[in-house]
Amino acid sequence: NQAIIKIRGAYAAWAKKHEMNYHELLVLYSIRDMEVATQKKVCDSYFLPKQTVNNIVVSMKNRGYVTLESVEGLGKEKAIVLTEEGRKYFDGIMEKLDACEMDSVNEIGEDQLKSMIEIADKYGEILWKLQGN
Repeated sequence: NQAIIKIRGAYAAWAKKHEMNYHELLVLYSIRDMEVATQKKVCDSYFLPKQTVNNIVVSMKNRGYVTLESVEGLGKEKAIVLTEEGRKYFDGIMEKLDACEMDSVNEIGEDQLKSMIEIADKYGEILWKLQGN
């Protein structure tokens, strides 16, 4: 657990250094990694409260970084979409983080990283299963 918290702490410190909070960084990851990012998908992916994600999205919307758009097949859910201003912000932030992550991968080695991810994923599955979720 301490190893997982250490990694999360490194991401939180990185986010703070770049004038955002950890949860905002997770929303940016979602926009990048999901074909269509919605508030519900972000909540489900990172086990975040709806209000937390909503507050971040509203803040990003107020700063002109995102819009919420209807997408066919999503019903009432809206996709979180970057504006042109948001794209500039996003690209600058994620480019720096990607470089940091790649430096870390190069230092630890791709094989060890893949093993760590597989083990952590399996460990999480077991913890969920054993607590009845």
